Amino acid sequence: MGRTALAAHTPLLLLLGLSLGVGCAQLLGWDDLQVGASDATTDATSEGAVDTGAADAETGASSARWPDRPPGATTPGGGKTLWWVAKRIYFGTLNHDGAATPEAWREWGYDLDGRCTGAGDLSGPTTCKAVSDPSVLLDGDLCRDNNFGARFLGLLVAGTKSSFESDTVTSLLGGSATWVLKLEDVGEGDDDPYVPGAFYVTTSTDTPPKFDGTETRDILADSVIGGDLGTPVTRFEKGYLRGGTWVSGELGPATLRIPFGGKGSAPLGFSAMVMTTRLSTDRAKAGGGVLAGVMSVPAFEAFLSPIAADAKICPGEPLYKSIVGAIARYPDLSLGAPSLQDPTRTCDGVSMGLGFELAPILPPTRVVTLPPPASNCGDAGTD
Repeated sequence: MGRTALAAHTPLLLLLGLSLGVGCAQLLGWDDLQVGASDATTDATSEGAVDTGAADAETGASSARWPDRPPGATTPGGGKTLWWVAKRIYFGTLNHDGAATPEAWREWGYDLDGRCTGAGDLSGPTTCKAVSDPSVLLDGDLCRDNNFGARFLGLLVAGTKSSFESDTVTSLLGGSATWVLKLEDVGEGDDDPYVPGAFYVTTSTDTPPKFDGTETRDILADSVIGGDLGTPVTRFEKGYLRGGTWVSGELGPATLRIPFGGKGSAPLGFSAMVMTTRLSTDRAKAGGGVLAGVMSVPAFEAFLSPIAADAKICPGEPLYKSIVGAIARYPDLSLGAPSLQDPTRTCDGVSMGLGFELAPILPPTRVVTLPPPASNCGDAGTD
């Protein structure tokens, strides 16, 4: 298997592309992986620094906790409904300045467990017990929890020398399937305790989008219930606005649909998740988006399975087993525990931190059902 063949399958293979990098690297051997690690970022290209969407906004790397809900009644206030589409997604190989670096993952995500885990804390009673190597418990900048970026991304880049992140940006700007975020009842002030939201997945477009607010996007049927735009699979009923930053709500469970290969979407089930984005004062821009959460190893595999099947990698095969085996070694949080940590337990949750940038769109009006992809693994690749 070539080092870059799987990563190039499609930019929005997202986690599969990363996990396939892990699997390929392991099949090639750890010695081979270490050789590639020294120049892992040479093929990555920068798309420029993150656009914050607000002139006075901070960089996004300056705070590792999301804002708390402001005081006040959580009732409708007659605000605007805003629709946004993701034009960039940052996985962690590029930092906030757009530079490719092995340490970029440290800047993405949030401090989910409220604890700082440094090198001196790995043998102490402050965190859950590592499945294997205790170094997987190390946090990023300002205590960010992002083992997805620290482990999977590092192995992908080292093992495949893939420029998947810049390729993904190119694909998104060209009109590939992406995310849509709907914000409801958005008022004029910086604080609002009631701003619910909804999450959708789009189909791809025939021509590159303008991202100027004059276009709409078709919504993939997988992300709504019964073909109804008013009943998305994922709603953020407890969303709010604090200091100009929209927050999806308190840390809690959520399932996001992630597009792959223009053939549908796969479920990414978080045991706990929070999403934020900063809104400009005039509500014309949104930027500095953060998606942070933790998922179980089975949830990761449930997401991986249909995408892997599309790539003709089936459960039971050595590569598939290698991917799942790698995932199982990297939990760093305790699912269901207070603050996601329990020093008496073995870690069972994998943390993730992503960034994204949004552009305004007109309200979608059409839901599109794509034909189911042909199964390459019998029933094993369905979710």
